[in-house]
Amino acid sequence: MKSDQKIIDLTFPHVFSFNQGLRDDTEISFTAPNAINKAKDTITSIWLENVYYTKIPEWVFDFTNLEDLSITGPNLRSISEAEMDKLVKLRNLQKLTIIGSRVDSLPAGIDKMTLLSELTISGGGFSHFPESIKNLEKLRKLRFSGKFTEFPPPLFDLVNLEELELFDSIPMDLSLSRSRLINLRKLTIHGRSVVELPDRFFPGKKMRELDLKSSRIEHLPKNLSGWPELESLLLLNSPVMELPDDIGKCKKLRKIDASMTYIRSLPESIGDCENLEELSLFRTQIDSLPRSLGQCKKLRLLDTQSTRIKGIPKELSHVSEIKARLRVLRNKY
Repeated sequence: MKSDQKIIDLTFPHVFSFNQGLRDDTEISFTAPNAINKAKDTITSIWLENVYYTKIPEWVFDFTNLEDLSITGPNLRSISEAEMDKLVKLRNLQKLTIIGSRVDSLPAGIDKMTLLSELTISGGGFSHFPESIKNLEKLRKLRFSGKFTEFPPPLFDLVNLEELELFDSIPMDLSLSRSRLINLRKLTIHGRSVVELPDRFFPGKKMRELDLKSSRIEHLPKNLSGWPELESLLLLNSPVMELPDDIGKCKKLRKIDASMTYIRSLPESIGDCENLEELSLFRTQIDSLPRSLGQCKKLRLLDTQSTRIKGIPKELSHVSEIKARLRVLRNKY
């Protein structure tokens, strides 16, 4: 047996997870007789984290019932057309994660993966989505980072996409973007990838969660109040300066996290957010709360720590039903 040979016991049923330094020349052995044959039928997920493969290992393609494949490693390069042809034969594959410093593109054959519903792709030089990606009708969740100076045009045609996450990318200009993401329900932007969210980027009204934590976004889209399904607005540690004056039109809004932002005041219309349950203002420059907040009968968590707020308005404190359900985290003034 070679010194670098890995002994992997596949006695557990559905998931094969390995997070050690496997390499291209590492031999894979199985401790039980016929374990590999049995594993082919039972394992639906393979997760290889922090490995040193430069390509998808050949033995992965033997798992014909595979639904979830995740490979991350510093040497991993882009998927070749030949590898894509083999992946397509994994008829049940629904989730694919490829993260590596050498990944720069996806092959044109990506549209052959007809069951793919979730795709995460990231690489230090990743800068190209093929036109064929728009044919992935079942794709619902997409996460990517790379060297994009503008939003990749082929992604605008992913009309069934529900979740989009941009992370750790170079600054991306969305000012000329006119998307057709009419079913988008969740948008997450982390890091420095985007500095502005133009209204035209949001053609649909199904948005339920806007997550801008630790982003560079200063101004929220003007048509945010036109999203009737919005439930969660997460702005933690971003330079957002204000909430829209007509935020009260978001009747289904349940959570606002404005912690560590540049927001100095809340609009009076926030009182019309009748389903608001959580409001976090931790470490902001806000010095008072609007009396209209007392109209939010479902409010149960109000975080005013490290702010200039010295008291809770009587419109909140005198209503016994709210006081019974309201957990106020007071500042230390």
